[in-house]
Amino acid sequence: MSYALELSRGYLDSLEWKYQEDQTHNAIRFGMELDNGKVECLLIEKLEQELLQFFSLIPLNVPIDRLHAISEYINRANYGLHYGSFEMDYDTGEVRYRTTAFTSCEMLNQQIVSSLIHVNLNTMDRYLHGAMKVMYGDANPKEIIEEIETQL
Repeated sequence: MSYALELSRGYLDSLEWKYQEDQTHNAIRFGMELDNGKVECLLIEKLEQELLQFFSLIPLNVPIDRLHAISEYINRANYGLHYGSFEMDYDTGEVRYRTTAFTSCEMLNQQIVSSLIHVNLNTMDRYLHGAMKVMYGDANPKEIIEEIETQL
């Protein structure tokens, strides 16, 4: 296992979080219960790009008739975000939030791994409830984002 994933595993162990290692894909997987719902998490090292990426995935896919609405929602959310971005796979309806750190940097440490994970989970938690309203309700994406972002 690479240095970045060993460092990540050590950090997760220090929190006593349960996870599964996927050595074939240079990844660590686990589930997380946030205040606003459950997410699936994936920590993956992309060796050729020298990146460590953390993804939190909404475990439900977007219904086809709500793809446009959720696309607007994540686009509006992304506009003000500084440390990551929401992404959607139009073919599967998967929605996830991604944060990234460079592994080529000699300064990679557990604090950077901690920030990579916690910034991601805090952001996902902040926007998850609104995403569910847009995905499975009749919520207006613009109104939901305005509501979330005025609660700072």
